[in-house]
Amino acid sequence: MLNNSQRIRKVDVGHATYGYKVIEDLVRQGDVVDRIVVLTDMELYGESRYRRDSEDIRSWFNKYRRNVNKDVELYFINMAAYGHFLTAQQKPGVTYISGWSEGILKYVAATSSGFNLVDQIGRAVL
Repeated sequence: MLNNSQRIRKVDVGHATYGYKVIEDLVRQGDVVDRIVVLTDMELYGESRYRRDSEDIRSWFNKYRRNVNKDVELYFINMAAYGHFLTAQQKPGVTYISGWSEGILKYVAATSSGFNLVDQIGRAVL
């Protein structure tokens, strides 16, 4: 994955992130997924200049949960923080991760399989 990131960095993508469009497409197609992973700088564009940008991704995520898969997990991997969040920080099924390593994908897979980091820390023998 890290090798691919070098190739991706060279692609001109227009410098706008309409992250909600991926979830919108999942809703419209009825595609069932267990996890949605968004690599972001926490700045996402929306359709309307009258709404906060993050409202569109929240709205489509809520529609996805209502109409397609109520148990889907959403992971925002924050690559360059601007100091705000796209959803409520304590929203069930939404995880914020800052920084990057290949271990993050292992974490995403583990937490989706029932792994709970807080429980693991609590079991640690000091």
